[in-house]
Amino acid sequence: MATAMSASRYEIRDCEAGPESHVVVASGEIDLHAAPSLREMLEAASERKPRDLVLDMSGATFLDSAAIGVLAGHIRTAGVPLTVVCTNENVLRILEVSGMTRALTIRATVEEALEREAAPPPSEEPDLTQGCVPRRLELHVAPSASELARVRGFAAAAALRFGLDPRQRHGFTVAANEAVANAIQHGRPCDDDSIHVWVTEGDDRLTLGVRDAGIFTLEPPSDDPLPECGRGLTMMSHLVDGMALSRMDGHTHVELSIQRA
Repeated sequence: MATAMSASRYEIRDCEAGPESHVVVASGEIDLHAAPSLREMLEAASERKPRDLVLDMSGATFLDSAAIGVLAGHIRTAGVPLTVVCTNENVLRILEVSGMTRALTIRATVEEALEREAAPPPSEEPDLTQGCVPRRLELHVAPSASELARVRGFAAAAALRFGLDPRQRHGFTVAANEAVANAIQHGRPCDDDSIHVWVTEGDDRLTLGVRDAGIFTLEPPSDDPLPECGRGLTMMSHLVDGMALSRMDGHTHVELSIQRA
């Protein structure tokens, strides 16, 4: 058994389920920081050419586009079918928004995945993130994937204080994660060597902004039905009510806004 750990934020472990089956367990927050470990574990499992390869995400609480890219890459290159076990509504929604539900088999339990039986519809109640923020608050984070958990907590706290419902809170949090992950991967830190994130509460609209010193270039959409990257903007646009990109004072700004339901 091999295990990859990250200070209680995520766990990815590998376990055999029989002579022809293999299960990779991914629990916690599966984001840009966790994606390399997930890729490595799936590749190692695929090399054994199991009849059934199952990714057990029944304990996953968060999924971002970097992790989605790993799943897409596996489907394209591994040659081993992948079944995902998940009933968390928030994670399932991200799989749906990203288009991955068309390419994956999804089951409710590992037993059902190995038996190749249909699963009942998900009904798990999403976890609530506690916290509160003033009408405007700014957070500076290092340009590192390990900082994304802080960003998610910051966004979730703002959404909770503002009164968004659980579905909106999760969507807003995922969109914030994607915006900052893009800044980390494709942008540059500001003069203080950090990415700037802020939230502003209006009367009926909550806005989260991200600022970095990089130059954003909008690429045309890929013709590839399963690209490993490039989903971030599409996911953000589906998860919030408004998204704006601008270039000001040598910085790229992304603003995401959402209204109460």
